[in-house]
Amino acid sequence: MTLGFVCVILLILIRLFKDGKVPEDLALPHVVRKLLGMSWMIIVTARNALLVLICGGISAILKAHNYTPFTLTHDVPPGVPAFHPPTFTYCDNSNNVTTHKNFIEICKDLGSGIIIVPLLSLLEAIAVAKAFSKGKKLDATQEMIALGVCNVVGSFVSAYPATGSFSRTAINNNSGVRTPLGGLFTGVIVILALAELAPFFKYIPSAALSAIIFTAVLYMVHYEDVLLMWKTNKPDLLPWGTTFVFSFIFGLEYGIIIGIGIAMIMLLYTTARPKISISLKQTSDGTKYVLVRPDRALLFPSAEFFRSRVTKAFLTSDAEECE
Repeated sequence: MTLGFVCVILLILIRLFKDGKVPEDLALPHVVRKLLGMSWMIIVTARNALLVLICGGISAILKAHNYTPFTLTHDVPPGVPAFHPPTFTYCDNSNNVTTHKNFIEICKDLGSGIIIVPLLSLLEAIAVAKAFSKGKKLDATQEMIALGVCNVVGSFVSAYPATGSFSRTAINNNSGVRTPLGGLFTGVIVILALAELAPFFKYIPSAALSAIIFTAVLYMVHYEDVLLMWKTNKPDLLPWGTTFVFSFIFGLEYGIIIGIGIAMIMLLYTTARPKISISLKQTSDGTKYVLVRPDRALLFPSAEFFRSRVTKAFLTSDAEECE
């Protein structure tokens, strides 16, 4: 716990002073000043990697002296997975009984999960992309194609199913990644790590990794958005608050789905209850008529509401004429 707090504080301090420069009043040669500036820039950019290296080195030294005060990462078997076509069978070894299942039986076991799991993955990936798009146009079809290609190609190397990740994306953004080219460097490092560096992963403290994730996600909380919604459109706080609360209770995917459901209900309600301006008018020759002006296009959910309002307006106008 102590290591985790120290790492969190250190990462936050580096982020707060990331734009710091060498004071001008210090009498330093130009070369030294430039080297200090470049060194600080490297520390700020690679702070997450440096933290892992430093904490891993300290853990390795302590473990060499038979002292392990930190909870370390489990052993990672070295080696790159072989490239082969994905298998469509599964061996279930539960209850000390080996059962071979074919593709049809696997689909039956998954049930509705065959539809729900890809849907949740797609929703999470698009939500992550929108969170980091900074208002730019997002092509959901392109995201779906990219996600599908990644999972199909990944199945040939026994990879886990891929989707968007708020924590990993936040870490990338926090580390200075700005384009999808960062994924190429991540892939190269992962392959190198699996091939050569896997035996050293066991020295990385879990607290250091948790601190990196915590500080990266911490800056994803945009409290100013709440104030903006309160000032501009208060009903938007309902799906926002629902998603926020239920993501903590049931998980991010289910929180997003519940929030989307609340937003759809609100959209249907506003569609079914359009604002209608009704007024009694009169032509130049004295003919009276009722002018009806809906504020939006009339759709099926709003048909009954519109009919009842117009009927009531006609009945009211007829009553006034009788008087």
